[in-house]
Amino acid sequence: MDMSTRNLAREQAEVWFARLLAPDCSELERAAFERWRNAASHNAEAFGATESLWEKLDGLEDDEIMGPYARAALEPESDPMADWTAAVEQRRSPAHPNALRPRKRVSLALVASLFVCTFGVSLAFKFWPDPQLYQTGDRPHTIVLADGSRVQMDLATQVEVNLKSSRRDLRLLQGRAIFEVAHDKTRPFVVDAGGGRITALGTRFQVDQQDKDNVLVTLVEGSIALENSERGKPNGSGPIRLDAGEQARYSRTQSTWTRQEANVMSAIGWSEGFHVFSATPLSEAVKEINKYSAVKIRLADHSLEQLVLSGNFKVGNAQNIAVALPVVLPVQVTNAAGEIIVKKR
Repeated sequence: MDMSTRNLAREQAEVWFARLLAPDCSELERAAFERWRNAASHNAEAFGATESLWEKLDGLEDDEIMGPYARAALEPESDPMADWTAAVEQRRSPAHPNALRPRKRVSLALVASLFVCTFGVSLAFKFWPDPQLYQTGDRPHTIVLADGSRVQMDLATQVEVNLKSSRRDLRLLQGRAIFEVAHDKTRPFVVDAGGGRITALGTRFQVDQQDKDNVLVTLVEGSIALENSERGKPNGSGPIRLDAGEQARYSRTQSTWTRQEANVMSAIGWSEGFHVFSATPLSEAVKEINKYSAVKIRLADHSLEQLVLSGNFKVGNAQNIAVALPVVLPVQVTNAAGEIIVKKR
């Protein structure tokens, strides 16, 4: 595990630790935390280390140097902290077997400062981390954000995440991703895809940067609002709202959205490990197949491009898919020089 991954896990652990102590922490957030902790061993290790640092505060009251600071941080608070104390007691209950167990009410700001001074660790009790850039290489990857939202990233995808107290801003810089948004009506969840802007209203949707001029958005469930975010360009037809099972294509050259019906399973099949083709032009199908395969398929004749392919195929092995092509299409396949050539039959 590289240092950047380790540092990110530590920062997320600190955010989750603070959030779980908050009196308004919801069951949805607690469930999201469990998913984050179980997603990777380094997440669990980072959270355990954060808990350990907290426990080390006990006993510092008697330290000759740090004692005065620790006593100030751990001294009983006035009534405004009563809700926080109740939340701690709830965390101790059997309903929360992994409960955090601080033994005293604390001044959170002073504890954060004490951690910085004593351990050289910034346990900043802010809810949201600084902007982060996530990217994938030759395999998909799913990340869980600090607010509980999930982003399933396809190959060669880059997403910039900036979670704030008043809003959640993301930018899809390249590639394709599915966003499963944690509901929070007080903080809009907005994805900018290079001019086309998608605002989620508690939902699951995919954004696909198909090429330099087009973005395709597929709504799986919930609803989303679409608008143009490019300055100095007309708004075209204006903002539109999609319902589940619909798609919209954004044209950067025209700065407009165009709505259309969607084959949702075909659009998001990659996230389940399958190509789902439904009367898909063979040229598009081959492009998608080659994306995940070391061995590539090549069409020998341009006239083959408009043949349509239907069926479900497992992602990752073009050779296995090529065996099926002559069964469903008037073609023949041959292997040559490390590639699969498709010809007319």
